[in-house]
Amino acid sequence: MRARDNPYRVERLHALRFRLQGGCWDRLWERFVRQGRRGCVLGPHGSGKTTLLLELAERLRDTGLSVRMETVRTGESRRHDPRLWCEGLGEGAVLVVDGADLLSPLRWRRLVQGKPRVAGLIVASHTRRLLPVLHSCRTTADLLDDLIRELHPGNGCRQPSAGDLFTRHRGDLREALRELYDFHAGIRGQSCRV
Repeated sequence: MRARDNPYRVERLHALRFRLQGGCWDRLWERFVRQGRRGCVLGPHGSGKTTLLLELAERLRDTGLSVRMETVRTGESRRHDPRLWCEGLGEGAVLVVDGADLLSPLRWRRLVQGKPRVAGLIVASHTRRLLPVLHSCRTTADLLDDLIRELHPGNGCRQPSAGDLFTRHRGDLREALRELYDFHAGIRGQSCRV
């Protein structure tokens, strides 16, 4: 199968929307405001933290707020300085940081305890540190099954089941979907024609 025909290709995964438990974005916004417009999105690898941050950034922009997104990647944490992220931002801006737990303790304190000229701060992290929890991301085999059905409706091939994938990857949906990509690409010695 060509990469562009793979139902689990990156572009399709990025188009998935976050499924907020209870589906109430207004309650999430109210919690954000109640917490002084500061909060942490918690969750293990592959639980949807980045997807939620992207959705939150889009919704914040839709309300007229300015949003700046920063991503800290493994091995790059020394190149990131939270003080610089706020330069040029207006006082009504919201800073959104993915991978904040990769920052050094000093830079984490600068980010959280400093007085940036921003109206809000949302970070994604694997562990709770210094910020109130805005949302805890959790995964289930049913959620994985819903994502698979959205990405590959009417799937008629014998690909691994959502339950098996969920168990094998310990709830990491990103890795489970990556396995399905490989399966359809024939990378693991199997393939499925769409």
